[in-house]
Amino acid sequence: MKETIEHTGVIESIHGDVVRVRIEQRSACSGCKVAAQCNASEQRVKTIDVRCQAAGCGLWHTGQHVRVSVTRQLAARALLLCFGLALVVMVAAMVVAWQLSGGNETVAALVSLLSLLPYYFILYLFRGRIDRHVSFGLESA
Repeated sequence: MKETIEHTGVIESIHGDVVRVRIEQRSACSGCKVAAQCNASEQRVKTIDVRCQAAGCGLWHTGQHVRVSVTRQLAARALLLCFGLALVVMVAAMVVAWQLSGGNETVAALVSLLSLLPYYFILYLFRGRIDRHVSFGLESA
């Protein structure tokens, strides 16, 4: 199994030390001739900001095809922050709210959903620190 996750894309823009890359993810059946008429085919466009060294940003230009990569360890860490810990916060809030409300399921459900607001706000506040630890690599395609 490869230790990196790679996607090819096209550079949309370059602002300072940030290169914005557009990646088109396609399902396995998107190459089919009738994919446009079929609901099973899907195509998603994602935009990724890749930080580069100040000297290295001059190597890239808009419209260039590139390969964006990240290690599996860093991808797993990002998924844990975005979804794993959010689930733990939600379940903990639900259990506490259920106990404090005397078993009221509606209150427990609302509190558990609302507990995600401060969690994701805290992630937003620490986005700079997280950005330093989760970084993408960039190379010519």
